[in-house]
Amino acid sequence: MKIFVTGGSGFVGKHLIPYLVERGHTVIAMGRSAGASDSLRKLGAQPIQGDLEQFDQSLQDALTGCDIVIHLAAAFQMWGDEDWFYRVNVTGTRKLLEMSQNANVKRFIYVSAASVIAGGIPAHQVDETYRPPHLPDDVYSKTKALAEKLVIDANSSAMQTMALRPPLIWGKGHFMLNAVRQAVARHQWVWIGGGRHKLSTIHVLNLCEAICAAMQFGRGGECYFVTDGPAHTTRTFLSYWLSAEGISSNGPNVPRFLALSMARVVETCWRWFNLHGEPPLTPAMVYMLGTELTVNDSKARAQLHYQNVVPADLGSYTGRA
Repeated sequence: MKIFVTGGSGFVGKHLIPYLVERGHTVIAMGRSAGASDSLRKLGAQPIQGDLEQFDQSLQDALTGCDIVIHLAAAFQMWGDEDWFYRVNVTGTRKLLEMSQNANVKRFIYVSAASVIAGGIPAHQVDETYRPPHLPDDVYSKTKALAEKLVIDANSSAMQTMALRPPLIWGKGHFMLNAVRQAVARHQWVWIGGGRHKLSTIHVLNLCEAICAAMQFGRGGECYFVTDGPAHTTRTFLSYWLSAEGISSNGPNVPRFLALSMARVVETCWRWFNLHGEPPLTPAMVYMLGTELTVNDSKARAQLHYQNVVPADLGSYTGRA
């Protein structure tokens, strides 16, 4: 098949494109710069330059003849301008849906996030029937939730649309490794709530497998949680992963309520004084790493026939992928 991928030069895209090419698919991937285009070409994709804030006829032409769109690209940071998140995640997704419809794309797969149902509230083994009391508090998850609704509402007999909801994505080379390494070096790393709460996770290669499963078996108008399988405590998971990457994860324990209060103060100071760079602690960080989020992916395993390619056993992870 001919597949159009956004976010191809990102962490997931760099794994997904070779995954698709090895399976005989033709991949057209969008990159924001000439450097990104070069990287995409080396991965085996046909690059098209553009981004989710600038749509033109060349992008519409690139979509023409594609069977499937896999929408990975998103504004993802723990800190940033709210208007930027909305422009990229919401407006960009809406425009991409319209252009895909105009190009007669048959299937649109949106890589959403499990945090769209979180809202800063602990969630324990919830499935796709769970409805949170309100939208998430952090702007990334909120805009992903709004974009996901656009995708599901666009489902039709002409173009089937669906969303995958991965929790914390991990693997060798993930940007979080550098962030944690820097926090440890600056003596800023802490275990929120002692790291005793659990998190569902998904290795990047398992996510690639889930995307391929959705290409074949996904049902229009549906959302699917996809995970590694059994959840681990935050401390167990991060300690295994960071240790495999040669990163020490020693740090003090801070109660969640205190970490969240500190994060709100730090974020407010950053905004008031217009400080440069990202704050060392934000509410979004506490929501992501300091709040239980475990989900049940039985639906994906039953309907998509999704299965892990990387074992859920952390002891088998060596940091090689």
